[in-house]
Amino acid sequence: MKAYLVKEQRSLLPFEKPASEMLLGLSSVRQQLIDQLENSGLQVVMLDFFDIDFFKKNINIEIEPFSMVLFDNLVLSSAFIEHFLALIPNINNNYQCCIDVRHFALFNTAHVSSMRPLPLYYFGKTPGELDVIQVSPPIVRKIKHGLPVRMAKLDDVSIYFLDIYAIDIIYWFDLLTASSLFCRKQTTALMKRADSLGFTRILNYLINFGWVRQLFTRRSNKIGNNCRIHPSAVIEGCIIGDNVDIGPFVCLRASIILDNAVIREHCIINFSYIGKGAYIMGANVFNSYVGAEVSIVTPMLYNCVMGDRSFVSGGSGFADFSMMSSQIMANIQGIDVPSGLSFLGSCVGEDSFIGANLIFIPGRTIPSHTSLMTNDLVKHVPTEGGAYVFSSGQFIKIPSYFL
Repeated sequence: MKAYLVKEQRSLLPFEKPASEMLLGLSSVRQQLIDQLENSGLQVVMLDFFDIDFFKKNINIEIEPFSMVLFDNLVLSSAFIEHFLALIPNINNNYQCCIDVRHFALFNTAHVSSMRPLPLYYFGKTPGELDVIQVSPPIVRKIKHGLPVRMAKLDDVSIYFLDIYAIDIIYWFDLLTASSLFCRKQTTALMKRADSLGFTRILNYLINFGWVRQLFTRRSNKIGNNCRIHPSAVIEGCIIGDNVDIGPFVCLRASIILDNAVIREHCIINFSYIGKGAYIMGANVFNSYVGAEVSIVTPMLYNCVMGDRSFVSGGSGFADFSMMSSQIMANIQGIDVPSGLSFLGSCVGEDSFIGANLIFIPGRTIPSHTSLMTNDLVKHVPTEGGAYVFSSGQFIKIPSYFL
């Protein structure tokens, strides 16, 4: 059986390359897809162009019967291809895949099904319209996540762990979701392994012993060569590349850390992808995609995408939640695009510089090769104690009666 892989030519804004060339794990999105197809026993054939309306009427012209057609901006779990093929009711007919994405976002607040059509097709031997195959990924585990009282209207925020998923990367926030799914997949495999062996409770007890913790760290993670990991670091369900430096009191969970990355002391990284040569200092990184050679020194980075070789200074931040709306609108080149996400920060393009003390509202898209800096350089400080605000280059004292 052949799998025709169509090249998506459009750039993934604000980046200057298509989604298929973005790195996810140890290779690009396209290369991962090729490897998965070949591992499923499919012969991969590359296509530069594909018109679905044309092939509905002329199915046997270029596409062999009983073949798949899919675009190279797809991110799939390793078990998805076999799962999709097993759902085909009649191999002579034609189908398009739709998938329920309501559990894909890390913090999920949706209660109803949300079917999303994918650029993934099966063609039999009979020309005609496409039937729809709906895929509802089974939940391996659901973790309820509490929120502060002020956010109580979001009354069912949960994290879902899946081993079957598929998403096409159209916008940068799709890359964020794909990255989150990719990171959770590693943890999902560990959960299923522990459950099958039946000693989860025993592990939770034994993990308090130092020698067991070191053994468990090696067994529950994939750690590369020549890594420098401080004994006080906590690493759970992660993939660590080669020559990675992890400092004291670092906490890593369900994350991908690629070669030559440096994670300084007291950093917390959860459900995030950290690219090659990245430098993270004093930061809490949560559910974010951080590209190669990115430097992060800001205290918090939640639900954000950072392009290669970009820099975020201390004191800058990206808001990722709005009390006024159930979903964040991503502004891309001046156009608001519905993200379908309740929590979404911003995207910084490649080779960009974010100066100190800049705060961005949710869903901002900063173009590649952009430098944003503030000119509020503090030259004079107050001579007496009190509460002040900094405005127009000077500190203004707040009256005590106001406080």
